[in-house]
Amino acid sequence: MELAAAMLAMPLPALTLTLADGRAREAKTYPLGDYSCPWCGGAVPSPASWQDTQDANAAIYARQGEDYQPQPYPRYMLEVWERKGCGNPMCRMNMSAAALAETERRQAEHAAAQARRKRDHELAMERIRETREEHSRLWDELGALAAQAGQCRACLQASDWRYGRARLVRHRNPDNCPQARRYAR
Repeated sequence: MELAAAMLAMPLPALTLTLADGRAREAKTYPLGDYSCPWCGGAVPSPASWQDTQDANAAIYARQGEDYQPQPYPRYMLEVWERKGCGNPMCRMNMSAAALAETERRQAEHAAAQARRKRDHELAMERIRETREEHSRLWDELGALAAQAGQCRACLQASDWRYGRARLVRHRNPDNCPQARRYAR
């Protein structure tokens, strides 16, 4: 417990990871020397941390009465650790300058296309709202005219009233409207 408290009180070493194009970010470091890649978040355990984990696993298995074979620190992780890179093969840290530029170009194109789609969607929604408001206003006007003249609103609603072809009908017997079942008066 005292060791853990002492380790937490120790200042963590600063580690900066630089991309092929020269951009740099500071990595998050941990007391045993582990760090997280600032570009992708990938964890890079230190050899000391790896060994501590293997020892802890062995102790847990021993308490359970099972045998555990500690795994050696992997060679590829040692290479990553020594060059202060990232173990994630898809990370920007592992890209050449040309591949990094191409990836960023594609991401910019994707972001522009996404912004275009969003703008088009907003414009379409605005047109729909305006059309609905216009149709509502037109319906109110035509409905008022039909009611004032004693004409059938069900026949009006069944007609193509939205596009200037309103059918204003006055039935001799209003109970015999052919549209009465489909549209409420």
